[in-house]
Amino acid sequence: MMIMSNEKRHQKTTIDSDIISDTCKTMIMARQNDAKIVMMSEDVYNNLMENMYLTSSKNNLDWLIESQKQYEEGKTYTIDSADLTNNE
Repeated sequence: MMIMSNEKRHQKTTIDSDIISDTCKTMIMARQNDAKIVMMSEDVYNNLMENMYLTSSKNNLDWLIESQKQYEEGKTYTIDSADLTNNE
């Protein structure tokens, strides 16, 4: 994570140099009124939103925890997509 002051020239250089998108870092920019802005790549943002959605309900979270437990205990199997049938 990168925390920066409100120096416009340095912010532009940092943004233009693709530090955020190429390294998956976030940048926090302080503003004059003490309100901060967080910048991150779209990939990081999308991942954050997906994780928030997946863990937003107790049922989803319980299902994910159970799935992780089954995986760690070796209770998984592989299915070839060619073996799936369409129930039309």
